[in-house]
Amino acid sequence: MRARDYRLAASEECRNYSGTLALIYLILAIIEGAVSGATFGLGILVLGPLTMGTVMVSESVHNKGNVALETLFSGFKMFEKAVVLSILETVYLILWSLLIIPAFIKPYSYAMSFYIQKDNPEMTANESITESRRMMNGYKWKLFCLDLSYIGWILLCILTFGILSFWVSPKIQQAHYLFYLNISGKNNQEEVVTEE
Repeated sequence: MRARDYRLAASEECRNYSGTLALIYLILAIIEGAVSGATFGLGILVLGPLTMGTVMVSESVHNKGNVALETLFSGFKMFEKAVVLSILETVYLILWSLLIIPAFIKPYSYAMSFYIQKDNPEMTANESITESRRMMNGYKWKLFCLDLSYIGWILLCILTFGILSFWVSPKIQQAHYLFYLNISGKNNQEEVVTEE
């Protein structure tokens, strides 16, 4: 699949849920804004499970399931795993940020860790990160190209003072979920993303 194919597929999957997803991502932004001014510990305790919740939202959208605001908070059912994973990712990324090139590459190495943890709750957080690194071998550039293909939408979000992001962010997240399904082998589609 090309980046354009992921974008179109994500947009199609989100179409019937656009109002609900906009509300979910509005609430997410409000919570993120509230905890960003709080202590680092509180941020980790809240943002880890919410990140897991966005994975669950994407999964529900893909499976045409019940997508509701409470789906976002389903990540708290995996509270301990989500928090530990969030802490480890943050620590690793801080350490890698001391080196210039890895600081840009490593976020893509860890990009699949929450998806992996969601699908493999028996794994430790570190095992999920390690599996994400393995899974992303040869795919980091392709995921970067997928992200880059949204640059026009991101600029429009900035021009609308972030309002448009409540409709765009769910589509980007959904495209990432579809990317994960492809490279993890959970999807029969060809697992290729190329630049446009």
